[in-house]
Amino acid sequence: ITLHENFTPDLIVKYSKLERVDSAAQLEHPIIREAFGLLGMDGKSLELTSMADIPAGTGLPKYKNLRITLPFGAELPPIEEVKTASEAG
Repeated sequence: ITLHENFTPDLIVKYSKLERVDSAAQLEHPIIREAFGLLGMDGKSLELTSMADIPAGTGLPKYKNLRITLPFGAELPPIEEVKTASEAG
């Protein structure tokens, strides 16, 4: 997972898909959307990229170990809590 500032006002998220949205609340990816929500971040002017050596569509749940560390050392709760928040919303 990489996260850095970009030079547009958009939030850009790259995983097996590319999403370019005005704010994190508009993301299709439920875990990343809820992660930004839990931190109270809208994602403006950020680019988040997820890379893995597991091909998309293999059925292997890489999200089980997904943790997103953001600038300044802010770390999200374990993914189980993020998934729970995603499912509740």
